[in-house]
Amino acid sequence: MNRHERRKNKGKGIEDKKFFEILASAIKVHENRDFNKAESIYKKLLVTHPQSYELNRHMGILCQDSGRVEESFNFFVKCIEKNPNGFESYNNMGTSYIIVKEYDLAIKCFTQSLSISNSYYPAVNNLASLYARRGDGEKSLEYSKVLLKIDPNNPNTISTHAKSLVLNHDIDKAIDLMEGLVNDYPDNEEFQINLATAYREMGDFRKSKKIIDIGFKTLFKRRLNNEPVKNLIQFFAHYSSDKENLLNEQEIEFFANRLNSSELNIDQKITLARGFFEYFRNIKDFDKSYEYLEIMNQLCSQIAEYDVKKEENLFNELANTKNYPEIQKKESSIIPIFICGMPRSGTTLCEQILSSHSEVYGAGELRYLLQLTKLQDVVNNPEINNIEKYIENIKTKDTLLNIRKEYLNSLSNINRQGERYICDKMPHNFLLIDLIRFILPEAKIIYCKRDPADNCFSLLTQRFVEGRHLYCYNQKTLAEYYQFHENLMNVWLRKFKKDIFILDNEDLVNDQENITLQLLKFCGLEWEDNCIEFYKNKRQVRTASLEQVRQPINKKSIGAWENYKPHLVEMIEVLEKNVT
Repeated sequence: MNRHERRKNKGKGIEDKKFFEILASAIKVHENRDFNKAESIYKKLLVTHPQSYELNRHMGILCQDSGRVEESFNFFVKCIEKNPNGFESYNNMGTSYIIVKEYDLAIKCFTQSLSISNSYYPAVNNLASLYARRGDGEKSLEYSKVLLKIDPNNPNTISTHAKSLVLNHDIDKAIDLMEGLVNDYPDNEEFQINLATAYREMGDFRKSKKIIDIGFKTLFKRRLNNEPVKNLIQFFAHYSSDKENLLNEQEIEFFANRLNSSELNIDQKITLARGFFEYFRNIKDFDKSYEYLEIMNQLCSQIAEYDVKKEENLFNELANTKNYPEIQKKESSIIPIFICGMPRSGTTLCEQILSSHSEVYGAGELRYLLQLTKLQDVVNNPEINNIEKYIENIKTKDTLLNIRKEYLNSLSNINRQGERYICDKMPHNFLLIDLIRFILPEAKIIYCKRDPADNCFSLLTQRFVEGRHLYCYNQKTLAEYYQFHENLMNVWLRKFKKDIFILDNEDLVNDQENITLQLLKFCGLEWEDNCIEFYKNKRQVRTASLEQVRQPINKKSIGAWENYKPHLVEMIEVLEKNVT
């Protein structure tokens, strides 16, 4: 190398050093959320360093942060093309896929990131959080345990692990961890929200309310002072749904204006609209309440497409499935109790009653059977060819034997106290009643039934885990789905009448003791007074009914839809059609 070349390379080194110094300062500006200034610096640097891996990566992150998620993909793809081992960019691309609701693609990106760098904290944390978001407690816990090995003292690690424990019904341990986080980081709003939610699930509404009320007022005041605030929308949703709380005009105006603001993403707007729906319902302004309910459901419908006709095909094919091959069924020490029916039909109440019995463990909504049969895949994508493949596979002897074995093993693994009976309160197991009767003849099946209009209206007011119950966000499709369910249940009841206990919600409300006695007798259980005082049961409840089952049976929800009758014409018209 001659003197001229050495001088040239030395100059290049100085230029590179200056570039990275400017990039580092731009990243700090970005982290302080001055997106316009940060972008201006990034773009100037791109002119001279268009191929820089870190520059393109941070430009992609900025696009995410400023709501231009589709644009972010271009930068991450460029990074990966330049450096196929760029595990950071795979992780960043995964977060973009989360924003656009492409969760399977997000999981692939995070997994690819870990295949390159198996201890990369952000990717592990994203997987744990995403599985938690999808309700997969086992997977979430698996990755949160990995986080504990990587960085056990990181407060975000502890928070992610605690949320995973909640999903796996280890809530006492979760609350201990969450209380420690709130004590150590009193200004962290997310930690406060998590703890308040956990208290609610355990029925400690007083503690939950205290956190929410103080947090909401504090954060709202800070927001008015133009201070940076996170999670204000979450606090609003909890605060506004509390019947004891009243919003002032300033608060109503502020949050109502946010619905049309570009500063909120679609998830935040859905949360906000539902908060207003509940608030105006509580103060009995039902027209205003419905206005926000309609906004919420329109926003939910934008997230994912739904074709009710595909569901109709699924129901029809299930009803016509026949001739399972005979299999040898070994005796089991556990008796499953399947509590099924439409969501919001009283399944949580039924489980609360039964789990108050000394011989019964209430395991909540278990996805085991839907996953083992692979029916969950068909529900997610009910194309005709998928339905046919499912039916063909499910009728093989080896498949049936394996489903029985794996299902009972799964129950044994979660049965910490060794109870004889375990409640599986997955409402949509009603799709599998014929299969349950065949492979699990010892099981008890309870079908929860509620007035169709009350049931459908209650569903119309819920925001479910993303990707589930997509039929609920439109009056017509909701009512049509309800009828498909009723038609299928009529098939099962004709075939297995004596093997299915019909728990009618109104009958239970009007004659609690007698119906409870019949329910226990059907399950082979002796009478226990605790079953009448189910509301004293301190078990964790994670469904939308968590407040209702913490109080004695009452008639408050019967006929609730009639307050909204003028707005529900389309739903009622479909429900009044004849059921086959």
